[in-house]
Amino acid sequence: MNYELFFSGFFNLFIYWKIFTIILLFLTFFNSTKGLVFKREFKNFDFRLSLFSLIFSVIFLVLSLFLWLMNFGKSYWYPKIKIDEALVSSPVLNFETTIFNFLSLLMVSIGWSLHRKANTSFKKFVRIFIFYLLGLLILTIRF
Repeated sequence: MNYELFFSGFFNLFIYWKIFTIILLFLTFFNSTKGLVFKREFKNFDFRLSLFSLIFSVIFLVLSLFLWLMNFGKSYWYPKIKIDEALVSSPVLNFETTIFNFLSLLMVSIGWSLHRKANTSFKKFVRIFIFYLLGLLILTIRF
């Protein structure tokens, strides 16, 4: 098995998934802003967009944990594997990045659970606006 190819391919998947997650969180934030400004009802599209943002954030955290564990395990269990130095020295492989990803997911999850308990559309949009914006800001700090 070619570990170099697997590691670099998984690293590229992680980068593209991060970009897609940031775009999806931004779209959710923009949609909630539009809902607040125009005072519209919370519809199925809004629900689905916020749900997909949550799902992609969870998958992104799993990818981040897997990438960090793979890098951590590589140095101890497979020290003879030669991997590109640009990948190894990348800040993406730090545990600090995984912590930021976890905090971002935590903010998105809090926003999701609070918006589910709200009764009016205004409250739903406000809670998604605040917490998804915090998650987006935390996620883009380490980009």
